[in-house]
Amino acid sequence: MRVSQAPTGKSWLDFDQLAALVGAAGELDASARGSDHRARGRRALLAALFLSGLRVSELCALRWSDVDLERELIHVRRSKTPAGVRSVPIGALLLSELRTWSDASRSAGAKKPPAAALVYPTARGSERDRNNIRTRVLAPACRRANERLAKDGEAPLPALTNHAGRRTAITWWAEAAVSVRRVMAWVGHRDARMTIEVYQQLEQRRPDPRIKAAMAVSWLRDELAREGPTDA
Repeated sequence: MRVSQAPTGKSWLDFDQLAALVGAAGELDASARGSDHRARGRRALLAALFLSGLRVSELCALRWSDVDLERELIHVRRSKTPAGVRSVPIGALLLSELRTWSDASRSAGAKKPPAAALVYPTARGSERDRNNIRTRVLAPACRRANERLAKDGEAPLPALTNHAGRRTAITWWAEAAVSVRRVMAWVGHRDARMTIEVYQQLEQRRPDPRIKAAMAVSWLRDELAREGPTDA
């Protein structure tokens, strides 16, 4: 089931669209009742959904012990395929969002959240599932973003499913000139067809320097500079 949006045939978000979506999620967080930070996790969750390349099930199961903010890595320790067990670099934009969310998730006086705690729990502290993310996080944020876009005379967001998150991350890595080989490893693909299909969507698109900056990983900068997107 898709979130009710104006269909455009586009299955990923550009920089301004993602900024509108995440900003709308932040507004919803700010209006959430109660003092528990878990009621205000929409912005952080959507940032990860669209920038990490993780599957929704992997994102739901993610714990703070899997997130290494110092080394800028997310470790996926359980996945539906062997290729899915992997380490994923955290780009600059997601790193900023994760650091903010980590600070909000700490107990009083603690330096960081408990290692065993879920990164994106429900307001009750339980593990989310794909339906929870679709109906309780993505859909409300899309509605709020479209309200804001309509007031500004801008086009609405494309129709989005949870899977648009992975496609957006792949698209942004492609635009940042990361090789197909690397992206396949980061998203846990064994078959290159989907990865290449997304890359081909960018052939007629003018690069957005904001996307390259958003996906930059400090310890990979020199290596990526020597590669091209078709390096297999």
